Amino acid sequence: MKPISIPVYSQRGATLIISLLMLLALTLIGVTAIKTTTLEEKMAGNMRDQNLAFQAAEAALRAGEGWLGQQTDEPDPQPLGSCAIPPCDLVWQLNVLNGGDLSDINWWTTTGDARVYGNAALAKVKTAPKHLVEYHSFIRDGLTLGKQSDEVGRLAYRVTARGTGGTDQAQTILQSTYTRRF
Repeated sequence: MKPISIPVYSQRGATLIISLLMLLALTLIGVTAIKTTTLEEKMAGNMRDQNLAFQAAEAALRAGEGWLGQQTDEPDPQPLGSCAIPPCDLVWQLNVLNGGDLSDINWWTTTGDARVYGNAALAKVKTAPKHLVEYHSFIRDGLTLGKQSDEVGRLAYRVTARGTGGTDQAQTILQSTYTRRF
């Protein structure tokens, strides 16, 4: 009997190269997934921080509006800097900032002209929210032009509030117009 001869082919290593390329592709997919997850976590944290800042500013805004609603007499508008020892329940003249930047943290932290709103529910914020109330204008009830003998109408106030989140980088500034008849 004649032995069967099996031809021997030389191996070229294609399987090794293909498996290394697949391993490289899977590694790239894994690294991309980790980076995406990290980015999503940062975005979720920033969104939570911004939401907390909004809630703090809204709470301070409502406190300013509530203070105006509790007044029995018309508050007398004061010039900026009239508060000797903060906190003061004062209404400022319109445009109290004189063109100042409301997003400037230094104005809110160094002056005592904004009233601090404190609440235990806002314990997670970095800085306590603040608000200020400015006298805006008098809105007459009558629709006739000219001077009327009896000035009957409502007073308009602008309430501005600033709140921060878990860090001072996340801040929200809200404004509302509040009208009241005294």
